Amino acid sequence: MSNAPQGFQAGGLNAYYFKDLSPNQSWGNAAVQTLDRQINFDWGYGGAASGAVGNDNFGASWKGKIKAIATGWTNFFTTVDDGVHLKVGGQSVINQWYDQAATEHQGGIWMQADQFYDIEMAYYEHGGSASMKLAWQAPGSTKQIVSANDLFYDIGAANAAGVKLPNSTITSAPVKPLALSSFDARFGFVTSVQDANSNSLAVGVAKTIDFDFGSAAPSPMPLLITFV
Repeated sequence: MSNAPQGFQAGGLNAYYFKDLSPNQSWGNAAVQTLDRQINFDWGYGGAASGAVGNDNFGASWKGKIKAIATGWTNFFTTVDDGVHLKVGGQSVINQWYDQAATEHQGGIWMQADQFYDIEMAYYEHGGSASMKLAWQAPGSTKQIVSANDLFYDIGAANAAGVKLPNSTITSAPVKPLALSSFDARFGFVTSVQDANSNSLAVGVAKTIDFDFGSAAPSPMPLLITFV
């Protein structure tokens, strides 16, 4: 079985969220940089990234690598409201860049088992309800949301953004350490995670406090998680 490419680690994709944008203009700098373990979001009429980019006129891009689980034609599926452009291995697989209600689109490429392919996906939300989901179906498999185990993020980019909890169950909150005043408590509880040395591992916003970590507690194990 192939090891992860140098500089990459299994566990999701680098995620960049943008606000106050027009889908056909330059997006500028990301308002939030984080790590999304899966692309399986149904935001409804609320905003992405725990509301940090607003409810409408926001966008996102995900970058990293994906590991093929079988040899043969692999289909990808996006369920999106509004627009999406998916590239795998440098090929445009799905390009449905327009306003639309939640719609599933399909495209595919030939993949070689245990090989790694660049993956990049862009998304925008214009108005109303918002959702973005990425699934696939490899030969001999059923259609399923792409697992975090098959997605690999750029470690350097994650570290630069302050991402230190790749196993966290809070997958779409701002994780770059910031002052608490940077977050609007109307969107939920300001969440601070500290290690045994009182170093800040992550700061974000949790819409609800409803976590069952089971055997997948955040790693490294934090000493203190506070909600204010």
